[in-house]
Amino acid sequence: MNDMHYFFCKLHGPRVTFPADITPEEGVLMKAHVDYWREQMHKGYVVVFGPVMDPATAYACSSCSFQKALRPNH
Repeated sequence: MNDMHYFFCKLHGPRVTFPADITPEEGVLMKAHVDYWREQMHKGYVVVFGPVMDPATAYACSSCSFQKALRPNH
């Protein structure tokens, strides 16, 4: 039996032109955002994350596994 539970997350930017017209302030926030998700990946909670450059509108996605987070002593 597979006890893995995955969640797909889709994050839309604040406007359809994002990230092409990202401001310096947004750049700082996005770096912190990426650092956070990278740390979660190194801990084994996130399988994949990153931008999707869809011609219609860019967005970010991640796939998270909560099996490790739900086990005792982790």
